Amino acid sequence: SGVQKEDMVGDDVFELDMDRNVVAPPKTPDLRQSACTPLWYVVYRHVPTAMCVIHTHSMHAQMATLLDPTEKATTLKITHLEMLKGVGNHSYDSVLEIPIIDNRPTEDLLASQLERVILKYPKCNAVLVRRHGVYVWGDSWEQAKAQCESFDYLFESAVKMKSMGLDCGLVPVSGTYREEEERNDGKERGVGREGDDETMQAEEKKEDVAATTAAPAFNGAASSDNQIDLRLATPTTIPLLPRDAKHLLLDIEGTTTSIAFVKDTLFPYVLTHLDDHVHNQMTNDEIIDTMVGLIKDVQSLNHDHPTKKELLNGTKDIPASLVQLL
Repeated sequence: SGVQKEDMVGDDVFELDMDRNVVAPPKTPDLRQSACTPLWYVVYRHVPTAMCVIHTHSMHAQMATLLDPTEKATTLKITHLEMLKGVGNHSYDSVLEIPIIDNRPTEDLLASQLERVILKYPKCNAVLVRRHGVYVWGDSWEQAKAQCESFDYLFESAVKMKSMGLDCGLVPVSGTYREEEERNDGKERGVGREGDDETMQAEEKKEDVAATTAAPAFNGAASSDNQIDLRLATPTTIPLLPRDAKHLLLDIEGTTTSIAFVKDTLFPYVLTHLDDHVHNQMTNDEIIDTMVGLIKDVQSLNHDHPTKKELLNGTKDIPASLVQLL
């Protein structure tokens, strides 16, 4: 510690033995051992093949530790991404679990937490530190560097997938090859049989239909009026949301949905269900307060307004009817 990393040369390095005794001090004066030194030893003792440990304050790593808004997650799970092949011990369809430990005031205090998760997750060559960064190791400095870059790519992917409403830890329901599905598909299509063109054409037609009824990636983003949400294989009138969404923000009309959707869909929905809501969900006091407010709105209208005439004639006395008149 005490020298810029990009300026570091061999004369700046401490050489230590496995008992942390200084074998050869740096030739550059006034340097001190890194605060991470106890953490290097945790890795070297529990991962005997490790020859290099890299610690970074990567923005992607730090943000990946905040994907859980409660900040209680103990791991970050990632699956079905090609770069999983670059972190060691994992393949494209593996589920990578990267342990997350909480940060401490100084890095040496992380040693006991680091040791615990290394023993618990021996297949993973990295540990995330919440609101801090990541530790990555490898069997050589070249491997450690390559794995550090692969992990950083995965962290960036996880953060961007979250912004798209996708969970990087979930196996995708489609869009990835599965041998079992291929075998079943072959049976259904009659692979190996001659003269079965009709079966092939029927299956291709099914696929075309499925393509037009698949769920949109995020709230019908490709459709200006969200009509795609209403053409799913399982019909629904509720716009789709990201899988991890907990809240639905009803925006001002025209922002995410067509303005016509408000008039053609939302208004009729309110008018259809408001009477039932009033009678079954509201107390008498709430109904009286609502009626008083509505009557005040009507009374503010011009004297010859048709709504005001109907109200004064006593022909309209239910909130939904008043709303419709307004």
